[in-house]
Amino acid sequence: IGWLITEKFAETYNGQPMEFAVFEDLTGLYDATFFPEAFRRYGSLLTGGTPYILEGVVEEECGECTLTVSALEVVSQASSLRRAE
Repeated sequence: IGWLITEKFAETYNGQPMEFAVFEDLTGLYDATFFPEAFRRYGSLLTGGTPYILEGVVEEECGECTLTVSALEVVSQASSLRRAE
């Protein structure tokens, strides 16, 4: 779970949109990368002001960890969906 702090939009070498974002949770800040497929699916949900549930692969490079996002849910939507089941 994390709160969106900052985001930077970018493009791949072949012009596809993607995003680099920083989220904060109870342990601190962490970087997250939304490659084109994840950005297409979840980019419009990143409006801020609400916590998110993020899933993906954590990669470490030069002592820094980055989450490559494969799924994202807005906490308020995730809660209501689970209650409905």
